[in-house]
Amino acid sequence: MAFQANDSRSWEICALSVRRNHGCDGVWELFGYIQNNGLLGVLANHDTQRLREEILTAALHLDSRLTVLVNSAHKLLNDTKFRWPDLYMNIVYHMLDHEQYDRSIRWHLQLAPTFPPSTEVFGALFSNFVVDQSPMMQSNLTALYVSSTEKQLYDHIIPVLYAAGLSKLARVWRKKLLAFQDLPRTSKSKPFLRFLAQFYQTINLTTEEREVGGLASSTFDTNPSLPANNDSELSRGQYGDAIVARWFASTWTSVEFAINLAQRLGLRAIGPRSLQSLALRESDSQAMASRIGQIEKLDITISNQVYCKALVFFAKHGEDELLASLLACDVHPDEFDDVETRQMLMASSVREQNWQMERLLQGIEWAIEYDPATRRLRTLLDCELSKRKLDRARHVLERMEALKVNMGQESALQLLERTFRGLGKHPKGRKRQTREDSTKDFEALLNRALDITRRVALHDVAIPIQFWSLLFYNLGRLGRFAELEQLFLEVVQLYTPPLGGLIPIHADDMPQTESKTGKEVGMASCQFISPVRDKSNISRRSSKDDQPLSGVLTSFELRSGRQPGSEDSSNINRKLAPTPILNVGTTRGDPRIEGGLGPTSTTGDLKEYIPADLPFSHRKHPIQKLFSTHLQRSIVRWGFDQTLKSKPNSMALVGSPSTGVSAFDVASGVRLLALLRDQGVLIDSQVLRTTIVARIALGQVPGRQKDRSRDRHELSVEHMKALFDEAWGSEILPSPSEITRQIEHQKPRLWSRYSKLFGQSFDKGQREA
Repeated sequence: MAFQANDSRSWEICALSVRRNHGCDGVWELFGYIQNNGLLGVLANHDTQRLREEILTAALHLDSRLTVLVNSAHKLLNDTKFRWPDLYMNIVYHMLDHEQYDRSIRWHLQLAPTFPPSTEVFGALFSNFVVDQSPMMQSNLTALYVSSTEKQLYDHIIPVLYAAGLSKLARVWRKKLLAFQDLPRTSKSKPFLRFLAQFYQTINLTTEEREVGGLASSTFDTNPSLPANNDSELSRGQYGDAIVARWFASTWTSVEFAINLAQRLGLRAIGPRSLQSLALRESDSQAMASRIGQIEKLDITISNQVYCKALVFFAKHGEDELLASLLACDVHPDEFDDVETRQMLMASSVREQNWQMERLLQGIEWAIEYDPATRRLRTLLDCELSKRKLDRARHVLERMEALKVNMGQESALQLLERTFRGLGKHPKGRKRQTREDSTKDFEALLNRALDITRRVALHDVAIPIQFWSLLFYNLGRLGRFAELEQLFLEVVQLYTPPLGGLIPIHADDMPQTESKTGKEVGMASCQFISPVRDKSNISRRSSKDDQPLSGVLTSFELRSGRQPGSEDSSNINRKLAPTPILNVGTTRGDPRIEGGLGPTSTTGDLKEYIPADLPFSHRKHPIQKLFSTHLQRSIVRWGFDQTLKSKPNSMALVGSPSTGVSAFDVASGVRLLALLRDQGVLIDSQVLRTTIVARIALGQVPGRQKDRSRDRHELSVEHMKALFDEAWGSEILPSPSEITRQIEHQKPRLWSRYSKLFGQSFDKGQREA
């Protein structure tokens, strides 16, 4: 067979045929034929990309072959000025992917001087492998970085690690980068820098880091060149549409791998060029529709640009001709977003009798007019919420769940606010209900709140911890400990996603960022309206058991970050009364706020993110704020007081191995805390110990409400110690003699606090005598 140097198609067909019949060895023999016959110039043809890829694949596994290949690439560069595309990337990537660490360093040193990767390519290489936490990979990447002349990888490494939820590893790499004066230059690193400023204030940021992170007062207010909205930055992902499109278009890796890689690197949305690159690698509309389904399953959204809408529409409706025309069209994807431009293109195609272009433009208009179910459902949900029709909103929510349509942050908060209206912390003291729930009992109101909150949690939205706290307090005070245990575990799982990544957090549950002056950076006053509640009604509710928290979303609670129940209700009453309610409806959903200043703007972004590896033991973790020491004391109290009024659990008497919290009788609250401890929640053992002793002492107060079947043995110090130690899983209480000493020490205070109980008990004893 005679080969022609300019016959690119023949070479490609030949290479594919040889590989199919003879494998990599056959392809390498074909490359030898090309070399021996002086036909290397065929590899410099841009149309022979597939041939070059086949030859490179055949050489990757043997250093001897790679040496011959690289020498040929040098010859091509000298003779034809043709630089073998992505030669460094393909070789080093293969070796890192196959854990050939020493080999990758050797070839890096050989290739980098003549075939150096661009900053984007080198950054993409690191972005792919830096999330591998194995010591060997980390050591190898460090060696590659140190030996490379490219030292502008901060904005490639740090954002990817942070988006993967590996903030600890990101801090390690930050130290390495700063040692080489490798500093952030774009807003890609801003979410990580703001996270450091909020959660690790002892870390000193460089001037460049403070400027990029929007943490310097002057730049935050006066430097408009730095995009500041970290939520929009996260939604776009860590890389622009152009580089993602290159990943998808490159045939050195499979489409499945490229998509999963992009998702691991924090990609949340795909733009028109990336979508175009994917479509060009698929055979028809059916294959592209399947690919779109794969993307949607990974929770990666597709841009709302007209080009993307048309491409998705053509793929899902089997319009192969229109899809092919769209992909072959030389009009820039952004041009389709402008109505006048589309009209001009339509007029031009009609004038020039370009019927294919005219049909394509008609198809695009058809796709634009098509209203997808996603948009309709979101609009319908907002409509029902604006009309305050909660039952109908729940039906829309069910349809969204069935179609796997994600809820927006604004809609989620409106739904939760509506659901929790009239739900207080003290179920037995609730005296007032809203008109909608006037005929429903409190249990139904609580059950509805539980159901809706759980369903909202399935969406990618931030739920303020005040809502979870309200559910905890109501379930605990009603003695529904089995449900409380389940809810505890569900909430903990929300903050420990199995795949890592970033966790949505309501902005008001985040710690404040402070500048050097000690003032909160970028925090401006919000828009407020007058309270809708009657202050006179509030002032009359002086009893803490009668105090409802129907105003749970007041600006005081949301902005102060105060723990629910951290003060007695009378104090909360005095503070809530004059405090206006935050008018969340006046700022949310305004399209003008999308480019604002993130969580510190005047409009106030409602959702931020924290990395999944932030430990629960961190004092500023939302879980730590939710399961505060006050709540821990309350859990012990609920378990003791509620159970003391009922008959003793027979399982507790016989030492049943049952793991249910009810099996631990009056120590059920401690068992709940032990379960949380096992999940990583920080439990204050000293607070726990003192609270238990206080409840035991209170249980011995004459006249204390308890079931008549509870005899002196069950309330004895020895029995209580055994029960609480068993519930905790190890010894939590001191010796019985020490417990008795502490109880005696508390008696004067108990006599003073519960004098009426002592008096009633004395009178009862006199009458019985």
